[in-house]
Amino acid sequence: MPNIDQHVQHALHEGNFDNLPGQRKPPIIEDYPFIEQDQRLAYHLLSTSGYTLPWVAMRNEIVTQIMGASESLQAVWKWKQDAPTSEETTSIVNGEWQKAIRSFIARCARLNKQIKDFNLQAPAARFHLPILDAQKKITTINWEKSALMGGDS
Repeated sequence: MPNIDQHVQHALHEGNFDNLPGQRKPPIIEDYPFIEQDQRLAYHLLSTSGYTLPWVAMRNEIVTQIMGASESLQAVWKWKQDAPTSEETTSIVNGEWQKAIRSFIARCARLNKQIKDFNLQAPAARFHLPILDAQKKITTINWEKSALMGGDS
C-alpha cells in the first residue's frame, strides 16, 4: 500500500479514530505471571483477540489435565471411604480403588512425558512444570484422609 502514513493521517483528519473504546485511556493489562514484563502488552492484545502463545496454551492444558487426574483420584478415594463396609462390598471397593490407582499412575506417566516436552519448549526454566510423583500423591491422599478420620487406611 503506497504511503501508509498518508492514509493514516487522512483517517485521523476525517475522525475515523474518534470515539473508539478506551480512547485516551491506558490499556488495562492483567498480570500475566508467565510472560516477560516487556511482552505483556503484546500478549494482552493477542489474548483479548482470542490468541495465546503456544507454550502458554500447552502449559494450561497440562495443568488442567493434572488437576483432572488428581480430582478423579480424590473422588474415588472419597467414594471408597464412604462405601458401606461389608465383606462383599469391601472386596469390590478395594478392587475399584486399585483400578483407580493404576489409572492414576498411567495418567501421571503420560502427563510426565507431556511435562518433559513442555519443559523443553518453555522459554525459561522458571516456567517449567515439576515431574509428577504418582506414588507420593496416592500416599498423601491416603494419609490426609486417615488423619481426618483419626485412624489408618
